Amino acid sequence: MFVNCQLVTFLISIYAKCGAVYYARLMLDRIGERNMWTWSAMILGLAQHGFATQALELFWKMKDCSVKPNYLSFLSVLYACIWMVKEGHYLLQEMESFYRIKLMVENYGAMVDNLSHASRLEKAYKFIVHIPIEPDAFIWRTLLSAFHIHDISDYTGVREEVRRRLLRMESKRSGNLFMVANKYAGNGLWEKATKLKRAHIDAMRFRKSSSAIGFSKSSEGGAIKMAWDMNVGWSS
Repeated sequence: MFVNCQLVTFLISIYAKCGAVYYARLMLDRIGERNMWTWSAMILGLAQHGFATQALELFWKMKDCSVKPNYLSFLSVLYACIWMVKEGHYLLQEMESFYRIKLMVENYGAMVDNLSHASRLEKAYKFIVHIPIEPDAFIWRTLLSAFHIHDISDYTGVREEVRRRLLRMESKRSGNLFMVANKYAGNGLWEKATKLKRAHIDAMRFRKSSSAIGFSKSSEGGAIKMAWDMNVGWSS
């Protein structure tokens, strides 16, 4: 039955990645015994395709079946909770207080994503500055993107502070430079926009010139390290 679980988990993941969520759920419902990885794969698949309510319901059902959630289960359902700020906060508290699972930057990032989608951007900023670990560039980029999408007036200067923090952490990342430069241009701040677009062009040139070196190094050191996580998890 263990091998069966492993195979079904793999198939659920493949179906979900292809957008065939119905068939993925069919696989889950037909298997007799499901382990934590099987449930998590289905929850993640639902989350990735915007089925937030179904993902949350499946998470509660997994717990009702006495399957203990792990870090991946919580991360999957947190990403499903877009617009569900209250539920997201509850899951973070349960993860840390009840299950004693250490919160990582990805969990906090998922909560920032939830707050951002709900247009609670200043609340998201306060949440970030009070988390007990150092927020990474992904978290700041998520919040800054939300500011640009919702185009909220920056009376408190929070958006500019987020920009400064992001560019300080990743001053040469072309995507950051391009995003901020476009916003400056949209606001008529042409001097700032031009400066950042020049930096963006320089970053792209540097990336192209170093790509050949990076490829040869990765091929020497084992270029297939991206596919490890799920396979290792299933076999554990």
